[in-house]
Formats: sequence, structure tokens, C-alpha cells
Amino acid sequence: TVVMKTGSVVFGTVFSGITTITTVTFDFAGTIPANSCQDITNLTSVTIGNTVTSIGNLAFKGCTGITSLTLTPTSTLEEIGQEAFDGCTGLTGQLAIPDTVTTIGQSGFKSTNISVFTFTSSSTLTTMGSESFNNCSELTSFSIPETVTSVGTKTFYNCVKLTNFTFETTSQLLNISNEMFYGCNTLPTIVIPNSVTSIGNSAFEGTSLLTSLTIGNSVETIGTYAFKSSNFTSIIIVGSITSVGTGAFTGVPLTTVVMNNNNVVFGTVFSGITSITTVTF
Repeated sequence: TVVMKTGSVVFGTVFSGITTITTVTFDFAGTIPANSCQDITNLTSVTIGNTVTSIGNLAFKGCTGITSLTLTPTSTLEEIGQEAFDGCTGLTGQLAIPDTVTTIGQSGFKSTNISVFTFTSSSTLTTMGSESFNNCSELTSFSIPETVTSVGTKTFYNCVKLTNFTFETTSQLLNISNEMFYGCNTLPTIVIPNSVTSIGNSAFEGTSLLTSLTIGNSVETIGTYAFKSSNFTSIIIVGSITSVGTGAFTGVPLTTVVMNNNNVVFGTVFSGITSITTVTF
């Protein structure tokens, strides 16, 4: 067991080669240095103290032995750095993200086995970096806080057990990023909030169980292959849409389309989709 009372020295440097250490507590004000515990596989328990304000890039990357991660509710943590817990496959179950966290960096929790990340209604999270939850193969449920305005590419890429995903009705999110839900092949329903103005390329490609889709009334652009190989049978093209990318609905078994829109051409948007039998203008 080690208690770190300072961020001026790097845990992994000070205790290099000491494989008996299984528990570490970071109990100081400031930042856990980058790469602090990277690839130290003997660690099983990590506690982030109340006064730690940020976790450096790659701080715990590859720590496959960590099964217990404590982020206290009274935490002052603001930032979880890039790849901070990337590859921590021992992390499972539920993890509560403190309200004070505003940023989860690129690949912050990539390839962990956490099933549920929870946020309270007081969350101040604004930014989720690219691939921040990419390949979380045990992730089943996620509710994105209303304060989030920016989400990077491939955020939930290949989260193959994700069955419940919700946006707050008061969401401030502006864009569904490229490949955000690519390969989430157990996701059955999605309601895109009215704050969203664009849906990125391949955003929902491969969501083969997606049978229910609601597009918010502010969406202006739908990217290339955005819904390729999804499984819904009806769609409303809302009036705000001005551009639909090539192949956006390729492989979707659509039968019914409602065109509340004269900015895009039905025959162009749905070219080659022969399953459509009913259209309303």
C-alpha cells in the first residue's frame, strides 16, 4: 500500500520494479502526473482523493489489474486526461463520475469493462473526447448529461452490449459525431435531441437492432452512411434538413417515409431503397 501526498514525483518512477504494491491512494491538491502508473499491472485498487483536480494523460493506461477505482462524491476532480484508464480491463460494474468533472479526454475509458457510467443532475460535464468510451464491450447503459456540448468521434464505437442510451430533453449537444455509435449492434432505440444540428458520417452505421429512430427538429445535415445497416422501417425527414450524404440509409429496410421537407429530393436521398412502399409529402 502506498499513499501519494505529492504530485511532484511520479509513482511509477519512485516504485519501479516493486511488484508487491497493490493499493495506491492519491491524496494531494493538483494533478496526478501523466504516465504515473502506466502498465503497472499489479495494482488492484486506486483511490483518487477529494483534492485531486485532474488525472494526467495515460496515468493508469494498461493497468489491467485494477478492479477497484474510487472517485468520491465530494471530489474536486475536473479533468480525466487522454487515455487515463485506457485498457484497464479489470474495471467492471458501475462507476459514478463526480459532478465536478468537465472533461473526459480522448480514450479516457477506452476498452474498460465498466457496464454503467452514472452522472447526477448536477453534472458539469461539457466535453467527451474522441473514443472516450470506445470498445467498452460490457457497457449496457449510458445517459449523457444535458451540459455536454461536444462529443468526439467514435465515442461509443463498438460498444456491442449498449442497449440503453438517452439524451436529456434539455440537452445542449450540437453534433452527433462521426462513427459515434458505429457497431453498437444491440442498441434498439434512439431519440436525437432538438439541440443537435448535424449527424456525422457513419454515426449509426452497423446498429443492426436500431428499430426506432426520432430525429430532432434542428438537424440540418446527415452524413455519409450515417444509418447504414440500421433496422428501422419508418422515418420522418424533418424540415430543417438541408443535406443528406451518400448512402445515409443504405441497407435500412424502410417501408414508410414522411417528407416534412422540400430542401432535399426523395428520389436522391432514398435512391436504390426498393422496400419503401409509402411516402407522405
